[in-house]
Amino acid sequence: MTWKLKEWNEVYNDMSKPTMTQTEIDAAIIYLRENNYPKPDDCPALNCPKVIPACSLGICQIAVGMCGDF
Repeated sequence: MTWKLKEWNEVYNDMSKPTMTQTEIDAAIIYLRENNYPKPDDCPALNCPKVIPACSLGICQIAVGMCGDF
């Protein structure tokens, strides 16, 4: 399984897709946590406002924040 910012995060959503249901959000949080907050397929790389050194290890700061795990 993979994930995309534009599908899971309203800030990056082009508004053509509806927001996720609570059930989908709960499943997404489990996925992100169990997979160590993987970088999304559409990672903006150096253009990301949350880019940090952990990005080079494949850990996405946005995913951590989406899960409420700071």
